[in-house]
Amino acid sequence: MKKRLLWSFCLGLALILFLSACSGSDEASGEGGSDDNGKEGDQVTLRMTWWGSQSRHDQTQEIIKKFEEENPDIKIDAEFTGFDGYFEKMAAQAAGNNLPDIMQQNFGEYLNQYADKGLLADLSEYVESGQINVEGVSETVMESGKKEGKLLGIPTGTNALTAFYNIDMLEEAGVEIPDENWTWDDYVATARKVHEETGEFGARLMEPKNLFEYYLREKGQKLFNEDGTALGYEDDQLLTDYFTMNKQLVDEGVAPGYDTIQQIKGSRMN
Repeated sequence: MKKRLLWSFCLGLALILFLSACSGSDEASGEGGSDDNGKEGDQVTLRMTWWGSQSRHDQTQEIIKKFEEENPDIKIDAEFTGFDGYFEKMAAQAAGNNLPDIMQQNFGEYLNQYADKGLLADLSEYVESGQINVEGVSETVMESGKKEGKLLGIPTGTNALTAFYNIDMLEEAGVEIPDENWTWDDYVATARKVHEETGEFGARLMEPKNLFEYYLREKGQKLFNEDGTALGYEDDQLLTDYFTMNKQLVDEGVAPGYDTIQQIKGSRMN
């Protein structure tokens, strides 16, 4: 099986922790029969879910442990998985009124999706009172968790699209190292050249959900309009061209198809 790749992309969006507006879990109401005074000794259990690698699981578990030590009246019931199927699971739980009390999501579509259904709590008062300390977090970052004036999520981090490449493969194929002015045409031409000279994959199949937006930017277009109510481009040929470019790379053997990608992912998980 061909294993080497020349071009690949890494995309990370803002990760946001949401609080459910109301929980379907009976445990969230408390285990110790708490009264109106909230006497010490009563314990509340909150369900928290996230996805990620083992390192993220381990780090999050450590944070939860320290939190519980400082807040013995709160128990965090952790539910963590890999990325695949995570959002589908959240959608099913939302439909069953059984969302976790605290959940990790991506910025954008999921904030809007859950907010429009009234499933998220407004955290503004807790930040304003200082109960949630966001000192040192820029307002630009905090804006990613807001919708219609409500703070519906706390950003835990941000990153950006990165393209990385194998210098050894470029040199082996006799291709110049690209600079910051490279275009999609340059990307395709380089990937093809590497494949022709080395017999290896010259690129990974581009993930269409997110990378199409970057393809549009080079064409002077946007994926959505300014207020997010409609598409930001009118010519559907742009979408056709994008998928045609991907299909041609797979058909030519320049990029692996989904069947090959799944085999590689499967072998890494075993």
